[in-house]
Amino acid sequence: GMIITVDSNVLLSVFAKDSLYDKASSLLEKYSANEYVINDSIYLELAVHFTDFKLLDEALNSLEVILVKEENKDFNEILNGWTGYLKNKKFHCPHCGKIVNPICPKCQSILKFRQRILTDFLIGGFAQANSSGILSLDTKYYKNYFPKLFIFK
Repeated sequence: GMIITVDSNVLLSVFAKDSLYDKASSLLEKYSANEYVINDSIYLELAVHFTDFKLLDEALNSLEVILVKEENKDFNEILNGWTGYLKNKKFHCPHCGKIVNPICPKCQSILKFRQRILTDFLIGGFAQANSSGILSLDTKYYKNYFPKLFIFK
């Protein structure tokens, strides 16, 4: 089998049983013959939603997801994605995708928003360097910033 990185959004949907639960759980089921891995960034994003690490570890074990502690990092790929993002940063409506320029009602300055954080790029770089691809509910982001990364659908 292959080694597949599981993005935090897939695991959070499964753990929270939210509106994307069916999609997330069917993705995990579809590729379950493979080995699932996460890195420290994903682990910490998940940990926020658990009362302690022991409970998180049990939840990950039940899904047979392995934390890779000493991962290979491709700093060039991570930096290329991050700097590309910072250069082209725009505010997208999370519902319809329209690009908007929010303006302060008092001074009319255009407001800047950080929609992505460096962690997202560490995850993409990890997936590319340590696995055959990624399982994610946010495929557009990885297509844009990690064009060489295989996205499992």
